[in-house]
Amino acid sequence: MAEKRYIRLSEDLLSRIAAGEWQVGEALPPEIELSKSSGFSRSTVRLALSRLEKLGMVSRKRKRGTILVSTSPARFLDRQAGSADDLDEFAQNTRLHMLRFHSVAGKELALLHNYSNILQDRWVEYVGYRTWLHADEPISWTCFSFDALYEGVKPLMEEEGKAGKPSFRVIEDAFGIKIDTIDQSIQAISMPEDVARILNLPRGAPGLEVKRLMYRTDGKAIIHAHIIHRADVVEIKTRLNMSTPD
Repeated sequence: MAEKRYIRLSEDLLSRIAAGEWQVGEALPPEIELSKSSGFSRSTVRLALSRLEKLGMVSRKRKRGTILVSTSPARFLDRQAGSADDLDEFAQNTRLHMLRFHSVAGKELALLHNYSNILQDRWVEYVGYRTWLHADEPISWTCFSFDALYEGVKPLMEEEGKAGKPSFRVIEDAFGIKIDTIDQSIQAISMPEDVARILNLPRGAPGLEVKRLMYRTDGKAIIHAHIIHRADVVEIKTRLNMSTPD
């Protein structure tokens, strides 16, 4: 897939930047040169450079080319909350670090998050955090719960997560299913002590809490994602379409 190729190329460029091949203010090689040296198409090169631009590491201007403006990702990540593709992009720009796996009762999960449509008796969940690419600073805490029917994917979760693949995509691909609908809620919170400790913040620090309940095409809820972002790092934007359909 082209997506896999541009991610691989952008990872290579990130490694070369970290190794000091280019200094801040210097231009990266032109697209055509990167295409020839990497063996990838110019469209793949363009996507890879666009990824670096979104990370705040390069500036791309016509006639000036691609200029390195930072050797590490920007501290602030602009999240779009419009589609599942945006969730893919967030995973691709960060790294997942798992801390533990455990089982949880469906009733406990439903009660904790005030859901009435979690019907399964047993779920599996992991607790972990995300960092920037090639960085160690935690930016988001996550608790990812899923129907125990799919617990066979546990060995893949951490490996694929480090490679930039969202956990719900791992389940989709492993079992040939499709997430059809996602209910999402977002609110500002004060960090609970256990989350603040993982994110290296004081208890009560501001955070952005996101909860997602994901449904299969048959309407059954099978995945719940509970994420708490550092408020100084992540902003989530939405776009409202005010047009009225005919």
